[in-house]
Amino acid sequence: MQSASTKTGWRDRIRSRLDAVDAYFLSNEVRRRTANEIAYARVGLVGCFGLGAALCVLTAMLCFRTPWPIVSGIASAGAASLTLPFVLRRSDSIRSLGHVVCGQLLLLASVVFLASGGRGGGILPVIPIVPMVALLSLGGRAVFGWGLASVGVLGLGYGLAAGDATPVVAGFEGVPAIQR
Repeated sequence: MQSASTKTGWRDRIRSRLDAVDAYFLSNEVRRRTANEIAYARVGLVGCFGLGAALCVLTAMLCFRTPWPIVSGIASAGAASLTLPFVLRRSDSIRSLGHVVCGQLLLLASVVFLASGGRGGGILPVIPIVPMVALLSLGGRAVFGWGLASVGVLGLGYGLAAGDATPVVAGFEGVPAIQR
C-alpha cells in the first residue's frame, strides 16, 4: 500500500509537468482567463496532438492498400496537426485549435466521400465525433455550428452514394455492399 506522501509526490510531479506544458504553449494572457477557457485551450492542444498521431498511424495502416493521393493527404493533415500547436505557441490563436481539429475531421470525411463517390462508409463513425470535440474544446455554442457542418458532410456522402457517383480516385471504391 502506498503512503500518503508517495501519492502526494506523484501528484506534485504531474502538476509541475502540466504547469510546464501550460507555460510552454499558453501565453500569460490565456492562462489568466477563466478556468473554462483554459480547459478549452488544453483540450484543443490534446485534440490536435491526438488527431495528428492518429492520422500518422492511419497513414501507416493504409500506405500499401490505398491510392497515394489519399495517403499523402492523410499524412499531410497529420503533420499539420502535430506542428500547428508549436506554430501557434504562446499566441491567443491557440485557443482556436478545437476549430482546427473539427475542421480537419470534416475535411477528411469530405475527401473520403468525394474520392470514393460516396462509398467510403468507413469514415462514418468519425462524423458524430465532431460535435463532441466542439463541445469539449470550444464550448456549447460551437456545437450547433459544427453539428450543422457534420450534417452537411453526411448529406454530401449520401448524395454521392444515392446518385451513384463514380469514384474520383481510381482504386478507392470503398467496401462493396456485400462485405458491409
